[in-house]
Amino acid sequence: MKQLIENFKKLYPPYVSEVTSICIEEKENQSKAHVTFDRLNIQGVDGFEISNQIIKAANSLYEKVTQKKLLRRDCDGIFLTEKEGKTYLFLCELKSKFTVSEIASAKDQIIGSYLKLHALLSLLQVYKQEELVIRGIIASFSPTDEMLSFMSKEMENDQGAIRFCYQLNRDAFYQMPKEKCLGYYDPLCMRGIDIHYIPVQNQTSEYTVQLADLFAKE
Repeated sequence: MKQLIENFKKLYPPYVSEVTSICIEEKENQSKAHVTFDRLNIQGVDGFEISNQIIKAANSLYEKVTQKKLLRRDCDGIFLTEKEGKTYLFLCELKSKFTVSEIASAKDQIIGSYLKLHALLSLLQVYKQEELVIRGIIASFSPTDEMLSFMSKEMENDQGAIRFCYQLNRDAFYQMPKEKCLGYYDPLCMRGIDIHYIPVQNQTSEYTVQLADLFAKE
């Protein structure tokens, strides 16, 4: 990981910093008429944060892309850490509401951000895509009883967004194997990714988790 980061610093010096914990902030919430979820603190990271500004800067390359609109999406936070000799790349997105559209959008923002970061990293000699374990984190207020009822009723007849949201909330973890990702996102080179879900039950604007607790829930 450190060699990859050192090379990343040489090419993109303003966009990386060493961290022992990370604060993910939601930048898109404009209305304060209701309580919004604005900040996720992740402790025990011991790694490096990559600024999402480098992803936003890459968006202009995909302004005319119509088929894969997720390439114009970006997530709220990105960091790398190590565990048991493996390097983990985490991409995080915060949402104030748990609805099918919001959570599916969060997944697209994570995927789009990863693909653009992968393109940037591919310029480095030391970068090997297969050596990174890719993880997403979606954090939001917990779904309402009405949303839970809706997903439960509709999930059996749905193979897409509703089923994804239902299983993500149920298990707090969702696996997207490489084979399915390659087929679904064709022609994009999207490898497998696992997504953690963090429910914020008391509707507070700020929430703190330990990275070790996320690993323990796999």
